[in-house]
Amino acid sequence: MGFWTEGNLKNAIKAVEEKNMGVNQAAKTFSIPKTTLKRRIKTYNFTKGSLGSSSILGCGNENKSVAHINKLQNWGFTPCRDSVRSMAYELAGKLKISHTFNKEPKRLVMTGYNHSLLEIQHSQ
Repeated sequence: MGFWTEGNLKNAIKAVEEKNMGVNQAAKTFSIPKTTLKRRIKTYNFTKGSLGSSSILGCGNENKSVAHINKLQNWGFTPCRDSVRSMAYELAGKLKISHTFNKEPKRLVMTGYNHSLLEIQHSQ
């Protein structure tokens, strides 16, 4: 059905609870998939969370890392995946962030990393 916001969800739930609309009409009006709206009402889950695991570095540090890597790319230095993982490992160490990164190759296994913000070149 497309993109929906937490505000749309809350408005849809309010419309259903106040009996101004049925679930089907509220789902259509507020652009929320019908099954999602039904599930959220049934489970009392009225907040929209992110999908996937959270970033080990935290959103702020991850966004700074992405900005740094994009700057490198603009200068013609596109880091490979292993370099990005090493940078993440080093950053976590400097910030004293508890992690479960692989200490031997000193690089982060990229679970929870927001790949959509960044294009990474594969190692040769």
